[in-house]
Amino acid sequence: MSVYAELMPAYIVGDFVLNPLAKGFEISTGSLTKLGSWKTLGYPFYSQNVSYSQTFEAAKSNETYKLKLKKWNGVVAEVYVNKKKAGAIAYPPYELNLTKNIQPGQNEITVKVIGSLKNTFGYFYKDRERWINGPGDWDVAPDKAPNSAAYFLMDYGLEEPFNLIRSN
Repeated sequence: MSVYAELMPAYIVGDFVLNPLAKGFEISTGSLTKLGSWKTLGYPFYSQNVSYSQTFEAAKSNETYKLKLKKWNGVVAEVYVNKKKAGAIAYPPYELNLTKNIQPGQNEITVKVIGSLKNTFGYFYKDRERWINGPGDWDVAPDKAPNSAAYFLMDYGLEEPFNLIRSN
């Protein structure tokens, strides 16, 4: 082995899920089609984004509309109303005023939960309770393939439907 040998990562692309095994994971067919944790739905290393949409009927009045995320995990959630970006949610109380974006009649609201590259590139085997990470966190690997529960992975996803709160 030489420092001049550049090893490239291999990527598997397509519609599949990963099932946890006693050692590592098994690839099987599937896709992300429901609410829940990306880890438990078969996407433990996924780092991009997933969009969740609902339709709401808006009255022709002077009501105020606010989107409220209940149970979710992600770096940030982008919100779209009728395919136009309305804003982002990143911190408590996990709400966004949508009054200016809502039109009378039917409205499609999409929440795009965005993950991070942590689950794709690691580190996977260090202390989970640390508050800061550095270059040395990527230098440890187990001697044998560990149980899938031993991987340190962030939990991303929308676990409950979001609410559109109306008020006068």
